Amino acid sequence: MKKIPKKRDFRIRRTASGSSTLTFSLPFIAIGVWFLLAFFGALPVPVMDHGPISNFGLLYGGSIFGAVGFFTFYRAVSSIIIRRRAKKVLERYFDKPWLADHPWRREGVEDSASSRWKKTAMFSIFWFVMLYPFYKFIFIPAGGISFLLVKLTIFISVGFIITGIALYQYAQYKKFGVGRIAFLDFPFFIGNKVRVLFYNEKVPRCEATLRYVMEKMEINSNIPGSSRGGASPVCYEIYSEKKTFNRVSLGMGAEMIFDLPEDKTMVNQLIANPIGKPLIKYWELLIESKMPGIDYKTTFLIPVYGKKTL
Repeated sequence: MKKIPKKRDFRIRRTASGSSTLTFSLPFIAIGVWFLLAFFGALPVPVMDHGPISNFGLLYGGSIFGAVGFFTFYRAVSSIIIRRRAKKVLERYFDKPWLADHPWRREGVEDSASSRWKKTAMFSIFWFVMLYPFYKFIFIPAGGISFLLVKLTIFISVGFIITGIALYQYAQYKKFGVGRIAFLDFPFFIGNKVRVLFYNEKVPRCEATLRYVMEKMEINSNIPGSSRGGASPVCYEIYSEKKTFNRVSLGMGAEMIFDLPEDKTMVNQLIANPIGKPLIKYWELLIESKMPGIDYKTTFLIPVYGKKTL
């Protein structure tokens, strides 16, 4: 098992949040609502050691705290609803775990190229807006470079890196468009074969890697006193097989066939349990192609299950 250093889309975030995340979001929501209501005159203005908070501080602080709180709240509620729905479906269709595990489309799946760059761009904008009150410290004071200036420079550099990633993803989308795969069977069963057709007219030749992946939440040891809230997703590759494929002709999909191992434990488990150390396991198809300028790279989730139960 080896660690995957770079993972574009972590799938564990879909179901890893629980009641602790929900509780974590409430103070942020409360502070955000309090500041915004105070800005509009509906509540008293909070007083700090240096005096009442300014109107800008109320609007900025309320917006940032509220956005973080409501986003975290939405993620937690969404995860809880997905897990409860999956439990009910599995109780009814215990011999068809794929119905509870993921909202599969029998005909196939598209990659997220059209939305990926937009999400990254929105996060980049939020990042720079969050740093707005500190921009006045960019200019070096007469006494020299302050520690705050050094930290601010690092955070701004991170913002530019995020922006660069968004621009690269947009260029990749404009060059290659949206790729998709068609399932020739549904679902695929462990010990049998994976048979799919890959469609992207801009990619005549590619390397495809079918791999079994484990994602889990790990505590960031660099954060002093970090707990469940300081956990971040990491990804490990348990099994992989790589092949090279060519498109037969324009408009025709490249047929990809892989043999699945016999290990009955290597099936998709896409619903995480937020108690303890949340983790999920799944099969995905990584498709890469070296091209002039921008390379092609994307992943597709593959429905692989046992013939009876998980």
